[in-house]
Parts: sequence; C-alpha cells; structure tokens
Amino acid sequence: MLRQIYIIFNKNIIFSYSYALAFNNEQFKNVQDLLNEFIDLPIPNQFFNRPFGNYQLFYIIRNNVFYLIIADLVDKSDYVNEVLNKIIKRFQNSFPNSLEIKEKNKERNEFTEFLKKIHYELHSKIALIGPYGSGKTTIANLLKLNFEPKIFMNFAKSYKIDIDNLYFDLWDFQLEDNFSPLWNKFLSGADLILLVFDSTNYKTKTLTHFINLQKTDGKFSKLIIFANKQDLSEAIEVKQIEKEYNFPAFGISLKDPEIKNKLINIISNELKIKKEFPSEFNDLLKIAENEVINKRYLDAINHFNHLKDICNKFQEFIHLSAIEQKINEIEKLIEKEKKEKKVEKHKVKAPEKILFSQKVLVKPLPPQVKTTKIKTPEEKPIKEIEKKPEKQFLKPQDIKVSLDTVKEDSIIKTSFDTLESELFYLIKEKQGNLSLKLCKTYVEKLQNKLKRSLTSVDLNKATEIYLKRKKINA
Repeated sequence: MLRQIYIIFNKNIIFSYSYALAFNNEQFKNVQDLLNEFIDLPIPNQFFNRPFGNYQLFYIIRNNVFYLIIADLVDKSDYVNEVLNKIIKRFQNSFPNSLEIKEKNKERNEFTEFLKKIHYELHSKIALIGPYGSGKTTIANLLKLNFEPKIFMNFAKSYKIDIDNLYFDLWDFQLEDNFSPLWNKFLSGADLILLVFDSTNYKTKTLTHFINLQKTDGKFSKLIIFANKQDLSEAIEVKQIEKEYNFPAFGISLKDPEIKNKLINIISNELKIKKEFPSEFNDLLKIAENEVINKRYLDAINHFNHLKDICNKFQEFIHLSAIEQKINEIEKLIEKEKKEKKVEKHKVKAPEKILFSQKVLVKPLPPQVKTTKIKTPEEKPIKEIEKKPEKQFLKPQDIKVSLDTVKEDSIIKTSFDTLESELFYLIKEKQGNLSLKLCKTYVEKLQNKLKRSLTSVDLNKATEIYLKRKKINA
C-alpha cells in the first residue's frame, strides 16, 4: 500500500499527504540526506526505486520539482510508477507555479481529494488464511461493504472493506483443504495476512503450516494471528501462541457485539494507518505564538513542544521543521534575557538621596572689590592691571537661621577650621572611618544640594546616614 507522498521544491517540503505512517522524524531526516545527493545531481524524468528499512522509496525530478512516494516492500514498482505519473500530471495541471500548493484554496482541496481516490484504485490486499471452519468467512461478512464480491474460480472471494477511510480488498479462501497448493497464489501481493484459527481445537502442525506460508510466499506481508472462540473455557491462551510463534496474536470472540470495531482497530494499528490530524492544531499554534508575544517564553516552549509531539505522532513533517525553528528562536530569547538580568544584577546603584528636615538661609556674599589703575611717575604708563578679588569664605556669624526651631548655638561655631574637619571627627567618634578628602567631597555635595551652608544638625544627620549605609553594605 502507498504510505506517504511528498512534493519538494528547493529542498523544502511544499506538500505532503499520508495514508499511513512510515518513518519517524530521525529516520525521515536520514531519507532526506540520502535524497539530497540525488537532488544536487539530478537525473530528470527518470524514476528511481530503492528499499530503505522496512519500506521502499520511489522518486523522480520533473521541472525542478522532486516527487517522492513511500510504499511497502510488497508493492511492485510498475504500478507505483504508474500512480506517480498520475500524481505528477494532476499537480502540474493544478499548480503551474509549484509554490501555489502551499496556499489553502479550492485547487489544493481538490488535489487532496484526488489523492484519496488514488488509494482506492490500487486495490491494496488483505488475505484471510487459516484452517477450514475457523471463522474466516464470518470475519469477511462482518467487515465487507455493500459491494458485490469478486469470485475467483469458486474457491475464493474478494470483498471491499473500509479501514479508517482507506479501502482494501479482503480475500477469503474457502476450500476445505488446509494444505492446498493454491494457498501460495492466494497470498501473493498481500499487504496484510490475517491468520484465523479455532483456539479450542488447536493443532500445532496445521498452524505451523500456515505460518510457514507467510514466511515463504508472503515474506514482505505483515501477519496477525487471531485466536477465535476465546469466550470458551477450553480455549488456549493467546500468550502461549505469541511466545511459540513470535507473531502478534489477539484473542477474539465472533459473538462479541463489538467485534467489528475491535477487528478494524487491530488491522488499522498493524498497518499504521494514519488517524485524522487534530482539528485543534491551528488553535494550539495561535496560543503558543501569543505566549511569545507576551514574553512568556517558558510557557511558549511547552506549547510548541506539545505541537512537536503531535507532528511526530502523525508524521506531519511539513509543520515540524517550522516548529523546531520557532523553539530554537525562543531559546535564544531566553538566553538573551538571562544575560541582561545578569548584567543588571552587577550594576552599581546610585546612592540614595539625603533628605534634611530644616532649611537654612544664608546672607548674600559681600560686594566684590573694584580694580584700580596704578601709574608711576618715573615710568611710562602701563596697561591697567585687573586684580581678581580673593576668594571669599563665609564666616559663622554671616549665617542666619530662618527657623525658630534652630537655636543660635546650632550654627557651626566650633574650633574646627573647616566643615570637613568637623564631619571627619564626628564620624570618627562614632567608630566610622572616612578620609578628609572624602569628607570634603561629601560636604560640598550637601551644600550644592541644599544651596546653603551647613549646620551641626546637618552634619550629625549626614554622619548617621553614612554610618547606616556602611553597616548595610557590610
């Protein structure tokens, strides 16, 4: 049976369609690496076929577009190449510009419906084998659709069945001879063989004969063993069959009201028929993208990883590469954010503002001394020399306090020569340590901030703040 169809342009998948699962993500990357060698050195318009693991690859390049079909090992190259020609012809007629297939429109939907019909025309085969009277025809009647069966020489019939929206031809061999040589022809080309036997009438020789038929005439076909009549007490345990023959075995009872659905599920799982892709995928994708916009990067990665798991489970590799790229971008954003936080943590913070509760008014400075012109009688007049006034310093008596709460003795009237000297000794008295140079800088900053001269209250307050900060930093 056909499993997957890929259309590739410039080494990018522009369209994919799956009937059943085949390679996982890592295996498919190996397939791409292998085919990229062919794409780099193409041989246009020539079909190629090669086995790869448990499947076959069929591929061709036409008009710079690469077409790939993944099929089972049992499939013959003649009819797969015929199918591939039909697909290419339809694609070229529907999409003169190959990239147009990426748009979700009427033409794309029609092309998808065309691919569904392709599988119907292939007549993929499932063969029912086993001892006479084991329940094969009952299973065929349970699964068959409302189509007329095909009859082959009065000993076999072919029924049309539906397994998860894929059509198969179910062949039922109806001769009473368990060892007929016609069984060999009957198994040829089957995608799946269903071996049914009566678990209450178990004969090792007969069962071994049918298993050997699969090994010789259906070696590329998958095999399932159904142990019927498990509702009866004398039935053999299924685990014993699995252990003895090393094939998957299932205990069934054709009297079970749910037996039809159970049979379909078992066949579907063995053939790895693809389930319907989750309809909420696009909604989940929008949620993940919104998390990125809102800078909730860890939540976004969790959502994208969930979407990645969905893509891997359903082998939708056309979405997978874009999601993996998005995850890489988010991881880079997280790393950038971590570095920015680390830099911010090591930044030196500016000191806190020093607040004083009292405001001090200062008298204006005395007027500057005017320059005079000096002339000597013996010498010629020289240019007038401007004498710059000497720097003026405030004296304690020049300071007036406007607040009633500040008494006259709070104004700095000490034996210290400078304000920085007093600050130095105030800090030293309280077991602090600040050089005269830094004390001077501290005083100048306070005066500039307050725009006035300082009082003893100011210096004491400054001393307390300095010691408090030093204690915190220590």
